[in-house]
Amino acid sequence: MTMQTYVILLLGPLLGWRLGAAVVLTYLAEGAIGLPVFAGHANGLGLGYFAGPTAGYLVGYLAAVVLAGTLAERGWDRSIGGNFLTLLVAEITILVLGCTWLATTYGWETALSVGLWPFLLGDCLKLALAVGTLSALNRRKQLK
Repeated sequence: MTMQTYVILLLGPLLGWRLGAAVVLTYLAEGAIGLPVFAGHANGLGLGYFAGPTAGYLVGYLAAVVLAGTLAERGWDRSIGGNFLTLLVAEITILVLGCTWLATTYGWETALSVGLWPFLLGDCLKLALAVGTLSALNRRKQLK
């Protein structure tokens, strides 16, 4: 399990959608030129990731950051419930885009069996951790 999605979930609410998107685009550009920033780097290099099975998840990272950042800027991040909904929507965005991309090549049964089910528990844990982190940071900000 990597902590990539944990960081992705936090980027939008903490940085805003514009700066968060710039960070993710920089990360994607680093991977595209061959820097070892993607999980499983040995499985392919550079632009190959954007044609491979993980491309939907990478695009999902950008969409999730923009969506979570936009929701946070509209005040969704001011409560634990709002944090949960914001980050849940972002997580679902990643999974939907990732599985949809996989399904175009391998079909839905395979996409779900290799691109969703094995990751749900870890993603739920990272979601809970991200909600806790964001809530704690917001509480700290309110105390100052």
